[in-house]
Amino acid sequence: MLLVVFLQSCTINTEFIFHKDNTISTTLEVEVKSDSIGNVNSNDKKLPREWTSLYDFAVQEGKNVPPDSVDVLKRISTKGLYKEDKNIGFGLRFERMTDNDWKELGKSGKQEEKIISSLKQSSIDWNGKTLVLNVEELFSDNSDKDTKQNKKSKKKSEEDLGEQMGTAMLKAFDIQTNMNFKFENPIKSIKGKHRNFKQIDNHTVQFNFNLKDEISQDNKKKKYDKKIIITTE
Repeated sequence: MLLVVFLQSCTINTEFIFHKDNTISTTLEVEVKSDSIGNVNSNDKKLPREWTSLYDFAVQEGKNVPPDSVDVLKRISTKGLYKEDKNIGFGLRFERMTDNDWKELGKSGKQEEKIISSLKQSSIDWNGKTLVLNVEELFSDNSDKDTKQNKKSKKKSEEDLGEQMGTAMLKAFDIQTNMNFKFENPIKSIKGKHRNFKQIDNHTVQFNFNLKDEISQDNKKKKYDKKIIITTE
């Protein structure tokens, strides 16, 4: 149902909205650049142009939806991105997700959903008032972890091997990532700095970067705060 993308050149626009009830809403759109448009593939029919919930997809396909999954599936939507009639990418939207929602999504979601779930769980900690952004984890390519693990054991699990392959692919890809973080309550203070991080207004901060550049050896040697802490009123 969802697009399976293997991109060499793309732009990822992500918006996180941090609600004061400790939930997070997220919209992610992946747009393929013109020189890489042929790399967008779908194993199924085209995605709709309007946001459609995963619950509606399941009903349309005649699938049985477990009662305990109905609520979260209604809060996750997807759509295709089109330029005229050509598919240029896809979007995912998550509405008011709890910590438990993200964890369950990481276990049972499709690949695209697992990616954003992993991003949230490893890099973003929100308690309803304070956001801790783990910059070090956001730009981690697992190389340091792999080095330490190799000293302990020469045998790698399939999961570790998959991470290494993913890192190698990311280093070869041109992925521009634009992230907006919006807060329901006004921002009170920000602790921590990064050259690609800036405050837009009293409710919004922005983090834009090219992933290939950030995980390069030259950039890894540059100093930056490992965590950025944003406290709201």
